[in-house]
Amino acid sequence: MAEGLGRLIQANLHDSKLKGLSFHESPPMAYQQFVDDNLLFGHPSVHEARSIKRILKTFSEASGTTINLEKSQIYFFNMDVVTKRNIARILGFSTSSLPTKYLGAPLTDSAIKHSSWHHLLDKLERKISSWTFRTLNLPSCLTLLKSVLQAMPIYLFSILAAPKWVLKCIRKIHRTFLWAGDNNHRKWPLVKWSTTCQPKREGGLGLRDPETSNEIMSAKIWWGWISRNASQWSKLWNLKYAPC
Repeated sequence: MAEGLGRLIQANLHDSKLKGLSFHESPPMAYQQFVDDNLLFGHPSVHEARSIKRILKTFSEASGTTINLEKSQIYFFNMDVVTKRNIARILGFSTSSLPTKYLGAPLTDSAIKHSSWHHLLDKLERKISSWTFRTLNLPSCLTLLKSVLQAMPIYLFSILAAPKWVLKCIRKIHRTFLWAGDNNHRKWPLVKWSTTCQPKREGGLGLRDPETSNEIMSAKIWWGWISRNASQWSKLWNLKYAPC
């Protein structure tokens, strides 16, 4: 059904019934679909809002589904109050503003700020706090560190390049938990962190430094950019960062 909605929007865009949005002189686009969500783009006008409303109504009648207005939001950028009010009334969606989150990733109209990373750091500390009632020896701490704590930042690393201060905080949380089993108590590390991050065959514990994980995921984004020239996001990046 989601594919049918996408084809319907694309047909209206092709027939000039929708104007859509054009970024960095790219061909206009009117939608993106992620998992089970639909992100719609539209020219800020009443006519565009009515066209989107008509498309959604057609889709609902054909599929037998209804649009969940409570879970739908609309974002405006650089628009006058009257037009905002009219568009919101036509679509029936609640209005919202940036910054916000989508699929766990921060969305903002400016540079990523410190606050965008505090949620991850707080989540790591809460996870450790939930383990403090247990008596954990070094092998247990090592297992939890590898399987849980080191895996938690990977998703955000795959979207954003973490600043140095974030990597330093994550490294401190990992190191403190490994040797103390708790983030509230301090204990002198018995082995240097660089040594613990070496493979076991070289005398380490097989851990991975957060900076290394961040570099790996950043390289994955870069590889996806240069190897997927047909994808929409790759085209936009080429137009913005590497115009011919």
